[in-house]
Amino acid sequence: MNLAADGSAKTSVRNASTRPQRRPAVRSYSLGEETLLYDPDTDTAHAINAPAMAIWYLCDGSRSVQEISEELGEWVDREGPDLIDDVHHGLVEFQKLGLILPT
Repeated sequence: MNLAADGSAKTSVRNASTRPQRRPAVRSYSLGEETLLYDPDTDTAHAINAPAMAIWYLCDGSRSVQEISEELGEWVDREGPDLIDDVHHGLVEFQKLGLILPT
């Protein structure tokens, strides 16, 4: 367990049982092969590619990191465990950008 900037406890998105959730304020806009994530609280926008969008879509708070990897694996016809590092990387980036809720 890590401490957030405010001193509160948070769980790392690297934990396979963590259930990441998108921040409700963040809006997504399709731009062809990319998606724009706009955060009105910080007035910032981030362009993400299709694989990152798939991870973003699955971050609804109902799935664990492991379940996100497994479901993503079904979509792309690969084994979920083969994708866990990619999913972790995407979630860490979303967390750094403040796009998902602290876990």
